[in-house]
Amino acid sequence: GLKKQHQLEYYALGSYYDREYTIWHTQEEKDGDMPPCAQLVQRMNGAWIHQQAPQDDFLQYVNNQFKLIIQGNEDTGLLTTLAAVIDIVHDVQTRAAIEREHQEEERERRHRRHRRHGGGEYGL
Repeated sequence: GLKKQHQLEYYALGSYYDREYTIWHTQEEKDGDMPPCAQLVQRMNGAWIHQQAPQDDFLQYVNNQFKLIIQGNEDTGLLTTLAAVIDIVHDVQTRAAIEREHQEEERERRHRRHRRHGGGEYGL
């Protein structure tokens, strides 16, 4: 919808880790048990496994595979864009979490190395 109208075009509900989003026009349609106008489903492949166990570096090069099921008379461009944004946001968040984990591991390695080589606190 137009931003000035404060009206959303679609309402999506789901979880990246459940590998599925269901999309309606409004929350009221969802609450009223109306059928969804679209569904986004991620296929379970190497990319999905990598998200669950990111330490397996060889899987990081496997592309995600999604299936976007759209009912007739819907905005396919907007729904495709929504699917891309969901994937991109998740990828950025996952990479940031992995980077934080690597930085913490490096800090721990430096700390252990420092203590092994006689480092420590001294007071006079």
